[in-house]
Amino acid sequence: MLVIFFFIDGFFLCVNLCYISLGSCCCRWAQFRQMLDEIVEKVDVLMKDKETVSYCGHVGGGHYVSLTTGFRCVDFRKFYLPFGQSEMKPSSKGIALRLGEWSTMTKIVSAINKDYPALANAVPCYLQDDHNNQQSVVDCRECNPFSL
Repeated sequence: MLVIFFFIDGFFLCVNLCYISLGSCCCRWAQFRQMLDEIVEKVDVLMKDKETVSYCGHVGGGHYVSLTTGFRCVDFRKFYLPFGQSEMKPSSKGIALRLGEWSTMTKIVSAINKDYPALANAVPCYLQDDHNNQQSVVDCRECNPFSL
């Protein structure tokens, strides 16, 4: 379990990376880092309240990051596929960071990478050696968690 405590700009933030399921698989952290600029851009749009935001980014496995107009938070959540259905549903496993907490989180990403070289050097699942053909990508439970 990787739990990181930060005190930044008067805010105390405890980040349990296993709980939000980024630390349990380094490739998820790498995917999250790649998505970070896009998420920050969507948060900026969400804060301006001028456009509708509906964003859901796949971090890996059944884990997603989402933003939706009307909810002023960045939601890290595990999804599941109910038996006999074709549409995934959010589970109770996750965390919704308020926008102030999200801002703090973005500030500590570089600190996490500095302090944990294994996370800093991680690559997303789809760039790893075991994804050298189309069938291996289709069979990957990290890339396609709900494939039948």
